[in-house]
Amino acid sequence: MPSSLNLQTSFSHHTCRVNLPSPRQSSIPAFLRRERLVILHPGSNASYALRFSLAFLIALLSILPLRAQYQPSASNLAARAQFEDFRFGIFIHWGIYSQFAQGEWYLNSGLHKDEYAKAASCFYPVRFNAAQWVEAIKASGAKYITFTTRHHDSFSMWHTAETPYNIVDATPFGRDVLKELSDACQDQGIQLHLYYSILDWIREDYPLGRTGLRTGRTSKPDYRTYFQFMKNQVRELLTQYGPVGGIWLDGYWDHDSDSIPFDWHMTEFYRYIHGINPACLIGNNHHITPIEGEDFQMFERDLPGENTAGLSGQDISALPLEMCQTMNGMWGYKVADQNYKTTDELITLIVRAAAKGSNLLLNIGPQPNGELPAAALNRLRGIGQWMHTYGESVYGTRRGIDDATWGVTTVKASVELKLTFCYKDLVEELVGCKNRRKFNIDRNNYTSNDQIKESIKPTKFKDLISEMNPLFKGVKANDSKDLILFLLETMNTEITQMNNNTDKMEPFYGDNKEDMEPEKFKKFHNSIISDIFYGFQKGIIKCDQCGDESVTYS
Repeated sequence: MPSSLNLQTSFSHHTCRVNLPSPRQSSIPAFLRRERLVILHPGSNASYALRFSLAFLIALLSILPLRAQYQPSASNLAARAQFEDFRFGIFIHWGIYSQFAQGEWYLNSGLHKDEYAKAASCFYPVRFNAAQWVEAIKASGAKYITFTTRHHDSFSMWHTAETPYNIVDATPFGRDVLKELSDACQDQGIQLHLYYSILDWIREDYPLGRTGLRTGRTSKPDYRTYFQFMKNQVRELLTQYGPVGGIWLDGYWDHDSDSIPFDWHMTEFYRYIHGINPACLIGNNHHITPIEGEDFQMFERDLPGENTAGLSGQDISALPLEMCQTMNGMWGYKVADQNYKTTDELITLIVRAAAKGSNLLLNIGPQPNGELPAAALNRLRGIGQWMHTYGESVYGTRRGIDDATWGVTTVKASVELKLTFCYKDLVEELVGCKNRRKFNIDRNNYTSNDQIKESIKPTKFKDLISEMNPLFKGVKANDSKDLILFLLETMNTEITQMNNNTDKMEPFYGDNKEDMEPEKFKKFHNSIISDIFYGFQKGIIKCDQCGDESVTYS
């Protein structure tokens, strides 16, 4: 964006033209938004007045404030880092739609809004217990909860002053479940994030999009009033319900088919939210490249870089990432949907997400009586048992190897792994340990995916050696520690040489040019290093001649 507008003046032929091109004319005062043509006599008083006016306009334009790009606060950047460290959260889709037990989109099936609203008058989740919810979720190893405060059906799950269509004023239950959930999260040390739908299938002032067209409402679109309604509700959520870690917006895609692009005023909405709480993370499930002002990027039903469901084809940004997925098929409770993923499948998904540098937000749809389904609780317990033992390979990690046939790895970016090995200089054969050498490998602390328990066995290294000949021609690996020492000492040096000049690599690889391709070598390097760390952690690899201090890591 230019720092000032370009004004060109010409008084030849008694003409003055003021050209004001700008890529973002919405930020220009209305009286300057079009080219103006004035014909004057050169010696007239009006001509001098116009010249003076032009000078004044130029000075004015030079000091007009330009719309600054979003600069996240220090507290926001710290919240982003913490969010990435969490790696695992639980999504809760719950509302009066659970009464129908047909999922959260039931109103969109053609049901009239007035008939649908009758569900509120009998919504009485007698077994709802926020503390029990949070206890079960925390035991699973999840670090945060994202709760649906308002879905597309317009029903608010907290005591909002903006509409009586809420859980306190419109139901016999009469309790503010969001307040109870917020209190339970604070008591048990779980961070609370809030889902909020910017799409509405009932309000008359919401401009109709491509969904919710058969709910029987009278359409009186007025986005100005609807936008103010959303701002008022979000202010309530951010100021009355304890610390809120993030806002999860949904529904932007409702206008993705408009012939004239719909202006949601998202950047203004984001500035409003950050103005209330600068540290609050904003994400938007719009299925497109992140919009300025967002703090994390989400992917629906697919890991970043995958698009099997057709909702996650957008490019991967540098923002923190989150994938959301269901335990079964639906987000909201559906009585016939018992097609739950197995505990092993869900654990694998958590680890694969972490290997891609992404959180997993795993969904549960509570029952209309307020309980979490038994099948969901069973899987939470199984995930918790695994996370209790192997959570270190997930929490606080960053992207690692995510495409190996045997499994995946994650990276502890902030940890320096210190390894002390027995070392013997490279000769035709590597035998024995005469000298000690310490290797400091910064930012390469790979932790293997223990979920695939059978993927790495004690014979793994011998298999690798036989497959990679003549890469290790002349090296005998009866003792796996010799191969390890050889790899750790040479591989980082060779990768550096490859990056600098592929044609001047050291010749110890042999004559096979295919084995000398830098990308292939890097993948193999990452794979073998992760295997090495895995082997030491599981006791598969030992250095019997090195003594007690042969392997230390922190």
